[in-house]
Amino acid sequence: MNSISSIHDDRYEIKFAPFEPTTNQEEIVAAIVRRMLHFHIFNVQLDNVRNIDRYVARRIRKEQTKARVEGFRMADQAIKAGVRISYDDDMLRREAIDIAYAISRFDTEDALALEEKVVAIAVTYSLYGTEPVSMAIAA
Repeated sequence: MNSISSIHDDRYEIKFAPFEPTTNQEEIVAAIVRRMLHFHIFNVQLDNVRNIDRYVARRIRKEQTKARVEGFRMADQAIKAGVRISYDDDMLRREAIDIAYAISRFDTEDALALEEKVVAIAVTYSLYGTEPVSMAIAA
């Protein structure tokens, strides 16, 4: 499943376990989940930024669309290859809000730590059937 190695950043006293896939299936599902999560993060950023430059908004929207299309394409390929893909898009959307706000506060480490937790939970849910509700994400 997932090997645990801890990262500690003394500057911010942040500890988290980065998701490290141990199987090809975990790697595939993690990549798909990240694309879908990034789609939602971009969406939150677009919805909550005032006075954004039109060029920047277009660029974010382009990356948002790219993330979603790549995620669906990868999921389709994975399913055809026999990989079980099942993730909770509502959970990804909810967690994307926290990640986007961490990014807007320039709290990159917190955003990355939360992303790793979300990916680990979603991969575990998809491949091993563990319900994400039973695995609380620490705020």
